[in-house]
Amino acid sequence: MARERNMKLRPMTANELATLRIGEEHDPALLSRLRAAVAGLGGSMTDSVWGVGGSQEITKHEISLLDGAIEAEAETYIGLSLRGPVQLVQQVALAVQRA
Repeated sequence: MARERNMKLRPMTANELATLRIGEEHDPALLSRLRAAVAGLGGSMTDSVWGVGGSQEITKHEISLLDGAIEAEAETYIGLSLRGPVQLVQQVALAVQRA
């Protein structure tokens, strides 16, 4: 969890897409904080879509926010990542840190 609190974000333009790893893929406390952060931003998170590809398990959630949508993806050996427009990814990542 200490590593999550020290996330660094590089400057990007508003129309760029970003992928940001926010923690481990099998961390139920992190997923709970993500859900709380999304709700706190007035958004919603879909139920997960799960799949297997070789040795990789992937779980995806669509996150709908007032200003758009991003995706949360938990992948074996990769972690839990947020993907979408940079401003939304940054907004959610910072809200997760504060949750």
